[in-house]
Amino acid sequence: MSGVIKRWYAVFIVDAIIKFLLLYGGAVLVSLGMIITGGIEAVIYFAIVAAAMAVLTVTFLIMGARLAALLPWQFITLHPVFRALVEIVCASAIFGMVMTLLFSLGSGLGGGIRMGLLLASTTFVSTLITVSFHGMAKLLLRRATAITR
Repeated sequence: MSGVIKRWYAVFIVDAIIKFLLLYGGAVLVSLGMIITGGIEAVIYFAIVAAAMAVLTVTFLIMGARLAALLPWQFITLHPVFRALVEIVCASAIFGMVMTLLFSLGSGLGGGIRMGLLLASTTFVSTLITVSFHGMAKLLLRRATAITR
């Protein structure tokens, strides 16, 4: 099992927060005073959409890891960082394609491509944040145990 997939819950939380802030922040900018006119229900709807997209992110991350394992490239197995990057890129590409398809149904291909790329970049960022924080924590823990010995 890949190191990225082992931390799927952290990816889910970070991705849901980023997507919620992006979706809700954009909606607040479009209609200032959404909470005043619609109540707290509007916030809950955006949180549900963000959580659903975060579930898709984790699902596509697992699919990206499976796809990366099938690739015949030798450099993927050299270091876990290469493997994690290929998994993240594969997952972001799959997520971007699905979101482009979904959003192009209502707003045309140009709008679908813009939204797909925007949401795929948030997937890439959230996964990269999670993996980098885990790597830093692992490094600090290793250094701390070396100091105490």
